[in-house]
Amino acid sequence: DDYPFNEGWKHYQVWEPYRKMLAGHITADCDASLQHMQDGRPLKGSRIDHDGCVFGWLAPEEVAELHESLSQLDDALITDEDLADFHETFVESLQAIRDRNAVLFMAAH
Repeated sequence: DDYPFNEGWKHYQVWEPYRKMLAGHITADCDASLQHMQDGRPLKGSRIDHDGCVFGWLAPEEVAELHESLSQLDDALITDEDLADFHETFVESLQAIRDRNAVLFMAAH
């Protein structure tokens, strides 16, 4: 969880508009991974009743696939400046996590 995209407030409220902006440009599996980041991904059950706290995770294979897809997107697709900054930081974080063959853990509280 110690990556720039996961520091403090940086990803609060970003997942839904980020996913909408990328709709049609990424695979269904990549969108499902982003939805895990948006809705949380419990170890059991299908969704977290977060009450303001969300915890999400992606397996190493999911991280690699998501990085591959997001890193190849045309920069012109990201039209919102705040989302462009988030996208750049998120892709850099995914690369570092992929290079370690690690699980991504995201916490928002």
